[in-house]
Amino acid sequence: MALAKYGGGLIELRGSIAGNTYSRNRYGAYVRARTKPINPDTPLQTQVRSALAWSVEHWFSSASPDQRIAWGDYADKVNMLNKLGEVMRLSGYNHFVRSNSIRKRNADTIVLPGPTIFNVPEHDPP
Repeated sequence: MALAKYGGGLIELRGSIAGNTYSRNRYGAYVRARTKPINPDTPLQTQVRSALAWSVEHWFSSASPDQRIAWGDYADKVNMLNKLGEVMRLSGYNHFVRSNSIRKRNADTIVLPGPTIFNVPEHDPP
């Protein structure tokens, strides 16, 4: 699905619609034919998928209701940016999985309580 930004016509479009992919680089906006992604099934891809599954499992099996509420409070106070640079809101579940998947891949311990500092560290990707 593509993200569109309107105002006096179509200002910006990112993503895919009907076999076309819309994007932008330093030279400006462009359209290309959408290619069908392949599944390389690399060890890194397997590790990332495993970390995601592990984080989801811990959200449902290990996080208490109070911890889920704390992650929800964090989500209410921390905004992320989409491909167009616009603010988007993630849920507490999304932040929990995002944060702990990275920690799992780095062999760090899981963080169950929601963050009490309401920002995204500078080194995290938006």
